[in-house]
Amino acid sequence: MGNGRYNKKVMAAVRIVLFVLGFLLGAALVALFFEYKPDIVGSTMKIVFIVSCGLVLGLTLLLSARPIVSLVAAIGAALKKLFTGKSPEQIAGFFLGISLGAMVTFVAYVIMRVVLPIRPLVIALTIIAALLFCFLGALVCSRWLCGAEKDEEEDDERAESASGGYIMTAAAFFAERAEELVGNWLQGKVCVLARSVELFAEREDGAQALKTYRNLVKSGRLKTVGYDKGETETECIIKYARLKSLAVIAADGAESELYADSVKALDLSAL
Repeated sequence: MGNGRYNKKVMAAVRIVLFVLGFLLGAALVALFFEYKPDIVGSTMKIVFIVSCGLVLGLTLLLSARPIVSLVAAIGAALKKLFTGKSPEQIAGFFLGISLGAMVTFVAYVIMRVVLPIRPLVIALTIIAALLFCFLGALVCSRWLCGAEKDEEEDDERAESASGGYIMTAAAFFAERAEELVGNWLQGKVCVLARSVELFAEREDGAQALKTYRNLVKSGRLKTVGYDKGETETECIIKYARLKSLAVIAADGAESELYADSVKALDLSAL
C-alpha cells in the first residue's frame, strides 16, 4: 500500500468521516452504559468519560483510515468478482434470502426484547441472528432459484441437442480456407463461443480472423453463443459441444487432438 494509491483529498474526507463515526459510536456506547449504571459516577465525570471514549475511538479509526479503506476496497473487489460470475437468478436469490433473513431477524428481535431484560445482550444476539438468518436465506434461495432455472435449461437443451452442427475454435478462424470451407462446404449449423472471439485480440494477425468471423456472421452461416462455463476455451467448447451434440472445427491436427477424446473433431487443415 503505497502513499500514492489513494487520492489525498479522498483520504482526508475518509479520515474525517471515520473520526466522526468513531466519536459518535464511542460516546453512544458509554452513554448506554451509564443508563444501566446511573449512580456509578457523578454527572461531570459522565461527560468526561463520554467525551474521552468518543475521542479515543474516533482517533483510533482516524489513524486506521488507510487499512480500513484497503479492507473495504478488497471486500468490494471480492463482491464484484462474486456477482460477476453469477447468473441473474443467483443474484436475485441472494437478495431475496437476505430480505427474508432480515425479516426473520426483526421478529426475533421483538421476541427477545420481551423475553430478555438485558438490552446489550439483545443487541448482540440480534446481530448474530441477522448474520445467521441472512446467510442461510441467501444460500437456500439462490439454490432454489438456480434449481428452477436449471430444470428449464435442461428442457430446452434436450429439445435442441438433437439438431447437431459444428462449433469453431478461436484458432480455426486463423486457417487460410476457414471462410471457404465453413461458409460453402459444411452442412448444418455452425456456432462459436463469444469467449473464443475475444481471443482474436491476443494475436497480431487477429484482424484477419475477425474479418473471417464477420463474413461468416454476415452470410448467416455463423452464430455467436454466450456460453462461459469453464476455466479455458477448450473446456467451454467441450462442455457446449457435448451439450448440443456438436462437432468441433479445429485449425489443425494438433488442436483437433485436444478434443478427439471428448467429442468429434474436424481438422480444417486436412479438409
